[in-house]
Amino acid sequence: MSAPLRYGYVDTAHGQMHYRAAGVGEPLTRTVVLLHWTPGSGAQYDPVLHELARRGFRAFAPDLAGYGASPGGARDWLITDFARNVLEIAQVLAPAPFALLGGHVSAEIAAQAAVLAPERVSHLILDGSPTWDRAFRHKLLADIKPTAPVPVEDGSHLVKWWQHILWEMRMWQPDFKLDEVGSAQAMRVLLSDLQSRFDFSGLRALAEFEMADCLRQIKQHTLALTAATDPLRDQHDNVLSLVAGARGHEFAGAHPIHHPGRAAEYADVITDFLHT
Repeated sequence: MSAPLRYGYVDTAHGQMHYRAAGVGEPLTRTVVLLHWTPGSGAQYDPVLHELARRGFRAFAPDLAGYGASPGGARDWLITDFARNVLEIAQVLAPAPFALLGGHVSAEIAAQAAVLAPERVSHLILDGSPTWDRAFRHKLLADIKPTAPVPVEDGSHLVKWWQHILWEMRMWQPDFKLDEVGSAQAMRVLLSDLQSRFDFSGLRALAEFEMADCLRQIKQHTLALTAATDPLRDQHDNVLSLVAGARGHEFAGAHPIHHPGRAAEYADVITDFLHT
């Protein structure tokens, strides 16, 4: 049986940032910090944290500013602000060089952190990277930008938001079903949205960040991940061309991060890369 996850807070200039962890307190020296997709929280990685700990790693999944149990007030942050905050968190959790993983918007945060602190980030894992040009980013965000629901007496604003979450889940997972697993995923997103008071930190950051320019500056050993049905699959080859010496891996079918039963598959790919 896996040991229970541990939870805690790290003091940063932005306030106390929440994290979850596995492998803490054991005589382990290899550390992986995992940054969740947005919207969401570090809870996205609960099964993966267990699997990484079983493989001899210390694994941490912080809640980014404005998400989960971390403080909000980051609406005007850019990717660099998020990256600096992540490095503050990692300074406490991983004082030695560590591997850093980020997916989708947090792939940008991870990449920027690697550029800002090349001596701290030993390995970089980019799980889906939006390398779109500025015009496309602004159009995309104008099309999908969510608006925080305005409370009404009968609670119908929450019904509308639940429908938005289901649309969102199906956008990222074409095979999404509201079964036991899907319901747990959607409820996790709803909880994160409620905790953050619908902050949506990171949307402006995505619109303004030039990922392609950042990728050209990366010096670390880099693994680029994607999945056959991931909406960012069409960006994968571009990422590999922009990061010198990067390795790539494509998961068959849907992305395993959406399926707790595939956590071991996900962890195997990560640890195989870190062992090389």
